[in-house]
Amino acid sequence: MKRMELWALRDRQKPLLELLQLRGAVEVRPASQAEGMFSREDTSQLCREAEQAAQTLETAAQLLEPYAPGKKGMLSFLAGRPVKTPDQYASMAQKAPALLEQGKALEQLGRQLEEAEGQFPRLAAQKEGLAPWVSLDLPLTYTGTEHTRALIGSFPEAWDTQALVEKLEEALPEACAIELQVLSRMPQMTCVFLLCHVCWASQVEAVLRGMGFSYPPSSGDLSPALALEKLEQEEAALRQKVQSIQGELQDQAGQREDLLLAADYYQARAENYRVLGEIWQSPHAFCVTGYVPEDRAAALGAELENRFAAFVRWEDPAPEEDTPVQLRNGLFTAPMENVVEGYSLPTRQEVDPSAVMAVFYYVLYGLMLSDAAYGLLMVAGCGIALKKFKHMEERMRKSLRMFLFCGISTTLWGVLFGSYFGDCIPVIAETFFHQEVTVPALWFEPLSDPMRLLIFSFGVGVLHLFTGLGVQFYQLA
Repeated sequence: MKRMELWALRDRQKPLLELLQLRGAVEVRPASQAEGMFSREDTSQLCREAEQAAQTLETAAQLLEPYAPGKKGMLSFLAGRPVKTPDQYASMAQKAPALLEQGKALEQLGRQLEEAEGQFPRLAAQKEGLAPWVSLDLPLTYTGTEHTRALIGSFPEAWDTQALVEKLEEALPEACAIELQVLSRMPQMTCVFLLCHVCWASQVEAVLRGMGFSYPPSSGDLSPALALEKLEQEEAALRQKVQSIQGELQDQAGQREDLLLAADYYQARAENYRVLGEIWQSPHAFCVTGYVPEDRAAALGAELENRFAAFVRWEDPAPEEDTPVQLRNGLFTAPMENVVEGYSLPTRQEVDPSAVMAVFYYVLYGLMLSDAAYGLLMVAGCGIALKKFKHMEERMRKSLRMFLFCGISTTLWGVLFGSYFGDCIPVIAETFFHQEVTVPALWFEPLSDPMRLLIFSFGVGVLHLFTGLGVQFYQLA
């Protein structure tokens, strides 16, 4: 890495920073201090606004995904994002504000759709609660007249009219003028309507309470049938609203890719604002400090000097300086970079373990699976995916390439051990064709000589361990 110190005129700041971002070769680090008229600009609010805009656009694009034209296949996640030219990306600066407003409108539609769809369970529960009371022509809140008292409620078990009347006569033998009607009966609930004289109301209610009687939820001043009809009308209106919103989303589904590109644009703006808040600037000039890979420093410096008349100074970082790390590996070892990054990247003073890891990872993976047929399937699947999907994300490409090499190792170990889908070939030949077919192992069969496999595995493990110690000794030397 080379430490870069760049000075340029303030009026060239925007295109210069955009070029640095486009090249992707600089990690900007804020300078520790500046003298004189130089100061930093507070861009935190602008950065937050750009990030919120990107989030809004991503939410809108996600909302349109089910309605987007064309169906994605099972392997669509391997395709990556479509590649855009710099001119297409630059033109987004003019369209981004309009797309952001569209994204906000779509986000509002999404909230309305979610709210409307959330009403259906409530309506369904209310309709289910009213269904047993449909035969009642009075509101559930009806309490009677001046001289009568109506008790409308349910019991938590099945009762018939005769049994309820007998229960009341047994508890209140002197009571008279009690009219009882069973509205509906189910194994878990019996709905009843009872009418009695007001002088017996409290005693009758006490008896019913002792039998588990409870009042139903209120349906307002409407009878259950009318309340149910009103709920169905409300549900129909909600369905129409949902269909209307879905129609609007369907009409705008073709804008999904533009929304995603606009989201990328605002993410890039947020990064620009973050960098802008870290650089020192005066009314007429500004300074950018950071790190650039050594092999790209000369070309980048020449481009900056020629296009922007900038002054660029390069320095070698101090040994104790905390610099960015960029791993450099070949086709065989680069797939291990994902594994290394999953733990911790090495510093400048440490050895990149990718090469050593690659050898043992591929060997041990193949030794673990050791089946030629499975290995060939892995090689074919990963090879076809790598060939077909040209714009795959880099991390996914490295992972597939890693499993490609693992498949090659698995195939080799399978041939050495004579394993092709286990013992599938001899078993099928004997079961279906009554023939004895054997595929000889190139080295030995682990099931026939397990001790040799154990000794060999132990030796590989010892070699693995001491290789790691050797790398550590080399690093400390």
